[in-house]
Amino acid sequence: MISIPPKERLGDSRRWQLARTTARPSGWHDLILRLDRSTLFFGSVNPRLVEADFSPEQRRDFTIRKQILWESETATDREVSRVEVEYIRRLRANDPAVGYNQWPRLRAAPVPGPLAITASPT
Repeated sequence: MISIPPKERLGDSRRWQLARTTARPSGWHDLILRLDRSTLFFGSVNPRLVEADFSPEQRRDFTIRKQILWESETATDREVSRVEVEYIRRLRANDPAVGYNQWPRLRAAPVPGPLAITASPT
C-alpha cells in the first residue's frame, strides 16, 4: 500500500485554478475551472464541436496549450463562480465563433441607439 502525505492528496486543498486551453491550428479556446492541482486535465469539451473545427489532416497533428489565468487558495465558491463567468465573457469563450464554452449563454450584441425612449413634452 502506498502512503500519500495528507497535504499532497488531491482535494485536500481549496486551491482553485482557472485555465485556458487553446487548440491549434483552429485557435479556439475553452476555459476550465479546477479545484485541484491536476496538471494533465485539459477540460471536458464536447468532442463533436472540436471535430467539426479540424480537418482530418489537422486531427493528425495539433497542439493544445494550457495557461493558468487565475488561482486562489482563499476564494469563496461565489467568488470563483464570478471570476469564471467574467473570464468566459471577457475572452468570448462562450461565442461559438471563438470558443467551446457553452455556459453562460452568449448574450446578443446590444443594438446601437438611445438607451431609453422618452415621450416629447406636449
